[in-house]
Amino acid sequence: MNKMRTLGEEFQAAESWNELTFNNLIEIIKIVNSGAEKTVADFLIAVELFGLPQKKLTFLKHSQPEAYQEYCANLLTATKGFFDFLFDKEERDGATTFFLSSKLTKQLLPEYRGLYGPKDSLSNLNIWEFICAESAFQSYLKSKKTENLERLCAVLYRFPRRELKAWRASDEYTGDDRRPFVDTTMERELEVVRKFSLEVKEYVFLYFFGNIANLQNLFPKLYNNRLKVKKKGAATTWTDIIFSQAGKENKGPEDIQHRNVIIFLKQREDIIKEAEDMQDWQEEMNRKTNKKRK
Repeated sequence: MNKMRTLGEEFQAAESWNELTFNNLIEIIKIVNSGAEKTVADFLIAVELFGLPQKKLTFLKHSQPEAYQEYCANLLTATKGFFDFLFDKEERDGATTFFLSSKLTKQLLPEYRGLYGPKDSLSNLNIWEFICAESAFQSYLKSKKTENLERLCAVLYRFPRRELKAWRASDEYTGDDRRPFVDTTMERELEVVRKFSLEVKEYVFLYFFGNIANLQNLFPKLYNNRLKVKKKGAATTWTDIIFSQAGKENKGPEDIQHRNVIIFLKQREDIIKEAEDMQDWQEEMNRKTNKKRK
């Protein structure tokens, strides 16, 4: 956490996406959506994340305008670079545009208006749910149409299962309280989602964005674990095998199909472990057989 002493008190603020609170993020979204000039936005974000007392600042602003201006300048200097983690920038036609670049993987809104969301790191999404969510996400990126943003929310946030207490107590409980995903029956969820504020909808967007941007860190074993079997002189990965079997090129984490495969493999970790255990057993048997021959 970033720390600072000001107005006679000690304050601290988040220094990463996963240290933000839900209210922090909603306020940041409001500030960015307001179209405030970057310096003003930086000041407002500093006030929000450090939780500076609004009454003291308002009193200072009206009673001592010059002292308030000086305080604002000093605050911006003291917190310079503190909140760069929130933004990325784009250079176009000589102008610089800053935008929120999420690395959020922690679920800050597990339940809202009777709908239940996914868990941290999208850990309870199945492959079809993930594909439908990413389709809505990509459509919103291209079109900026609210209907696509609402579809993303309705895929991820759903009504709970019937008999929820019994479901949680059953041997089949997966940790997911949401009703099973069926892409053709989302109208009930959409009716609720349409009543979400824009900031809440954009929170869901940033949560999903942060997770797909961090799949490589969320599931390192699926990316970095090399199979012991050699192919053409080099070890291969489970992801490589899937693409090879499909006759397609593995273009890496930036590719939608690659991300879909990673989510699919995440759902099959138990099978992967069985395959690796079998590999270890076969190698051990081969070593024993070779020793006997010698």
